[in-house]
Amino acid sequence: MRLLPILLILYLTACDGNTKARKSLRGEHFVPDPNYLFFKNTRQRDYRVTDLGEAGNLFEHEDLAILTSPIRIIIHDDWLDDRAYLKLQTATPANPEASYYLNADPLPLNERLDVTTIKGIYRQLSANRSIQRIQNADTIRLFPGPAADQAREVLSDYLRLVEAL
Repeated sequence: MRLLPILLILYLTACDGNTKARKSLRGEHFVPDPNYLFFKNTRQRDYRVTDLGEAGNLFEHEDLAILTSPIRIIIHDDWLDDRAYLKLQTATPANPEASYYLNADPLPLNERLDVTTIKGIYRQLSANRSIQRIQNADTIRLFPGPAADQAREVLSDYLRLVEAL
């Protein structure tokens, strides 16, 4: 019994796996094993999962999916390469007359976002500032009301997944 704590400490130090070196080699979208296990065992239950086989999995938050927001936030889990990406997609077919803005900067749709942009969106939603869609002469708030809370939760899950929060 006295050896159990010592063995546990040795086991935990052996599980490090040189995560910092692997992250620097794989880039900002690298997902360390402990973060991946936490997401899969704890956070995944809040998401709809689309299995893409060896291309990974797509996660869409169930509560955000049922709310009326023109934007969907998708976490792409590229488990084969130990990476995850976040994309903003239009919920309906793209409208060429609509543009989406975070402050004055246009938001890229259907592209993998860099972590800096994701942090900017997260900060904007955390400060209760809106992200807007400008279409013709109308300005419409994205993620209104409870959708902002759900979007912030998805962004938080992603940033924790890649160790950026």
